[in-house]
Amino acid sequence: MKTFVHTLAIGLLFASTAASAQEVSKVFGFSKPFPDSFEKGDCKSNMGLAPGIRVTMPMGDRFGIGLGLAHEWRSVRSEQETPNGTVPLSDVKGRAFLLQAMGQYRIFTCASKCQSSMGVMVGADVTLPYRTNALQYASDGSELTTDTDRDRMKAGLAFRAGLRYSVPLCEHMGFFMEPQLIYKAVLDRTDEAAQFGRSERTSDRLGMGMQGGIYMKLMCPGKCPVKASAQ
Repeated sequence: MKTFVHTLAIGLLFASTAASAQEVSKVFGFSKPFPDSFEKGDCKSNMGLAPGIRVTMPMGDRFGIGLGLAHEWRSVRSEQETPNGTVPLSDVKGRAFLLQAMGQYRIFTCASKCQSSMGVMVGADVTLPYRTNALQYASDGSELTTDTDRDRMKAGLAFRAGLRYSVPLCEHMGFFMEPQLIYKAVLDRTDEAAQFGRSERTSDRLGMGMQGGIYMKLMCPGKCPVKASAQ
């Protein structure tokens, strides 16, 4: 019930925001933490995938503010070295709602037919996990416990910054890519479950990510740059 209420509140917020926005984007992103050492392979899988939607409100000719909502799937599988060889340590899978707020600044637009633009972006994420399955293993590789309920709604906070590259396809739509660096200031439920049985991996707070997708302008005066160049 709490999850339904949260989802309804988020949906109403986005509905009211989209009414005043001038750009709506279908977004797909991924994130992957930096390992604590490139010489160790104890973290075999640690990746998040997040499809969603973003609405952007222009605040001038170059600056815009965007609000995003996504559904994130994350998987973290770790291993440990024992006298008997390498055995699993934990296998954690999580699902969460990902709320984003970000600022975008366009630095320049290429004087070419495609009229692509380059800029920078900074933003913050709030993750709201609603399901985390954490399977732990003993040193002999046998299963210990399956943790699905403890603090399952503990939220996390992350900051991200990166570049933004966009290319208009026509008057009302185009695509964009955003390579990003991510810093997790507060670990959420899924992050903490993956820390079980080992010392804190502080460098896992740093990660890299990529977001991209198709945007559509709801109000776009002027001609399509691609069509205009062809005339």
